[in-house]
Amino acid sequence: MLNTQFFKKFAIPELKSISGKKYSNFLVLSTILILSMLAIGLGEGAISYLDKKMNNPFVSFVNVKIPMGNPYTIPKMELIHDKSNSAVSFYDFYGFKKPYPVYDNYANFTNLDLNITKNAKVRMGREKDPVYEFILKEDKTATSNNFDFDGWGCVVSLDYLTNKNKLKFEDNNSSFLNLRKSVNGEHTHFSVPIQGFVKSFPDDIDVLLGEKLFKALQDPDFWTSLEYHDSNRTSYLQYYVVNDTTLEKHLVDNDFKEIEYDDIIHEGGRMLKLDNLTLKQRTQIINNLPEINDSYHVLDFNLINSPREIDIDKELFVFEFYKDKLDRISDFNDFLKDKTLYDGKTLEIDMRIIESKKNFDLFNKLANLLSLALIFFSIFSIVLYITNLIVTHISKNKKNLGTLKAFGLSNNNIILIYSAISIALITISFIISFFISALIGNMLVGLIANYFEISDASSLNYIAYPLQVLAAFFIMLPSLAIYLKLRIELKDNTPGDLIYGRE
Repeated sequence: MLNTQFFKKFAIPELKSISGKKYSNFLVLSTILILSMLAIGLGEGAISYLDKKMNNPFVSFVNVKIPMGNPYTIPKMELIHDKSNSAVSFYDFYGFKKPYPVYDNYANFTNLDLNITKNAKVRMGREKDPVYEFILKEDKTATSNNFDFDGWGCVVSLDYLTNKNKLKFEDNNSSFLNLRKSVNGEHTHFSVPIQGFVKSFPDDIDVLLGEKLFKALQDPDFWTSLEYHDSNRTSYLQYYVVNDTTLEKHLVDNDFKEIEYDDIIHEGGRMLKLDNLTLKQRTQIINNLPEINDSYHVLDFNLINSPREIDIDKELFVFEFYKDKLDRISDFNDFLKDKTLYDGKTLEIDMRIIESKKNFDLFNKLANLLSLALIFFSIFSIVLYITNLIVTHISKNKKNLGTLKAFGLSNNNIILIYSAISIALITISFIISFFISALIGNMLVGLIANYFEISDASSLNYIAYPLQVLAAFFIMLPSLAIYLKLRIELKDNTPGDLIYGRE
């Protein structure tokens, strides 16, 4: 049994000696630990960043272009698959969720103040659209959106609204978007309520339209009726007034009343309406209106019958692949090319998309592999450094240890003493290194992200492993390795072996 007093008298000076002159060895060990923890934290942050990207529909969603007239629907593809492989469902076999169709079109919108009209690629809004739902979660700009997918409103990308090459609005304070349509051969503008903003949409989409509004684009008679129908034209006037006191005063003086209007995201104006007008009264009010600045003449789309039901062609099928199944995209594309031929054309995925998805998946796996390799290398470095310190120290003091053994100090006692010294040295270094790395981790990650010009640097964070996991990696495993190394070095050594340096 090792005497406690002897342990204190012997172990504490040995710990100071092994720590090095002015604690140089201790500082080197702490530096290794700090660098290891920072590297692992950065690696985990990168993996978390990649994981977010992998869950981004812009990555995991794949568009399948539908050639004009191609009759292959999702149920038909399921049927083709089941005939050749009934054991696994169509969705499970290729690793995607139930796909959904996409309807796109083009429309013209105008910035009336600058007299700028720009063509926009528009998409029909759909209930539970996974891409739009993802944008709502991730895009802070979109947090207050109140888009009615089945209505007459729209969601506008800020790129289309404010870009100098597009509509050139100064900011996103717009209440309505002016849709330009040709009515009886003349360009007429209709105020479409803006129900939300996003930074951008995928697939070069500029504006997301409510289903009724999107379908109305296909029906020119609807816009003629909206502009010229007798009951609509003579029964009311309404204006949404924003920061225009002259117009507002004129309308109030003409008995316009404020009404509730919840179809827009903008809250900085008032909707004023006057009902039961004759054509003469309506014309007189319009002719006497002051110049309208930053305000909108609003027509009630719901007063006109719904647009005619017109068949509209699907532009795309969108397939959401599970993030661990991106390597199946190429196989699915082979299925499309082999089984969906019609009139010389097939449903097909752009090969560039396939390669980019496969590369992204490969990079994610490599990042996980590199993180594990980094942990192993860190542990190996610590074990190598500490065992080298301990073994070198023991080699220098073999004669003294041999003398102590001659007075009754056993190999097990020597192993216990130096294992305890190693654990103490590693533990103290670990605690200091853990707090230093936690303190400077995020700052360092930010500097690295800015240096490499990562656009969304705020999404890249320092993520430390749980304290108990790090302790297992950097205290328990190295201590076990050092204990085994010492047993091998001192096994069966006699006092004479140590004193005379015999192997």
